[in-house]
Amino acid sequence: MAPATACSDRYKKESRLRCRGMTAEPKGVKAGTSYPLVTVAIPTRNAGALFEEVMAAVASQDHPSFEILVVDTSSKDGTRDIARRHGARIYTITQEEFGHGGTRTMAARLARGSIVAFLSQDATPAGKGWLSSLTAPLAEKKVAGVFGGQIPRKDASPMERFFYMRRFPGEGKRRSLAAGKPVSLEDIFFSNVNSAMRKETLLAYPFDSAIIMSEDQEWAKRVLRAGYDTVYEPRAAVIHSHYYGLKGAFRRYFDSACSLMEITDDSFRSFTRQGISYTWDELGFVLRESPRAVPYLFLYDLSKAAGTFFGRHALRLPRGVRKAMSLHAYHWDRNP
Repeated sequence: MAPATACSDRYKKESRLRCRGMTAEPKGVKAGTSYPLVTVAIPTRNAGALFEEVMAAVASQDHPSFEILVVDTSSKDGTRDIARRHGARIYTITQEEFGHGGTRTMAARLARGSIVAFLSQDATPAGKGWLSSLTAPLAEKKVAGVFGGQIPRKDASPMERFFYMRRFPGEGKRRSLAAGKPVSLEDIFFSNVNSAMRKETLLAYPFDSAIIMSEDQEWAKRVLRAGYDTVYEPRAAVIHSHYYGLKGAFRRYFDSACSLMEITDDSFRSFTRQGISYTWDELGFVLRESPRAVPYLFLYDLSKAAGTFFGRHALRLPRGVRKAMSLHAYHWDRNP
């Protein structure tokens, strides 16, 4: 299928986007079907060789009506070439234009589908039914968003395996929020690594473009407050995990704590109690699964605890210190 060569005029003002390799028809569409079109939106930056696996798994989905949209942040490797080979529409933005919330809202505006499924560049759908399972709960209008399961990769550390087992269990869950109830992280947990929502809902409740991360949980809080539900669907699983060294863990938890301070009503005491409970259970898991990793576990959890402490007090720190401690240093240039 020959790629189109120019972007539609209505997108020319969208953050100075430059169109690359748009396909003439959405990937996966079958004539005569009445299924709503789904846009699988993937933000990318130098996605590397693993992206070939991800794109092949997305392109092979059994859903009868979907397209692939890649919003690429000026990659220097072959990311756009891989996306193009698998029939994706590609939009390129600059590093200055990227933001976790803003870029995903931009993707929703560019989507042709009435449903938008978000996927991280390193998250591989675990089966051909991933997209169908992820979008099925959206047939109910009260459901604002769905997020799917995550299975750690084979080389994941025991700490990572515990995290994914704890956060993405084998049983599904539906979340709602009672009026006036204080909001905890558990109430609003949601993950844009692997999620789906109706386009009209997302445009009515766009992602926060100013928050450093956790834009997915902040969004979940607002739609739950508005009376919608969210659904965790473990059958819509992806293979995904991250390795964070001690420095990376500190920075990740610094940013996470900073964002969650703006989102949840958890007190320092509640936050600490949850952390201690998690660490105790994690220790038991590592002792059973990989006891030789216990010394490193203590250092790893100390790094996370330190990052969390400083992240909860980030706005009291000088901007240069915040940038040094953050995984997303560019955020502090935009939000001094």
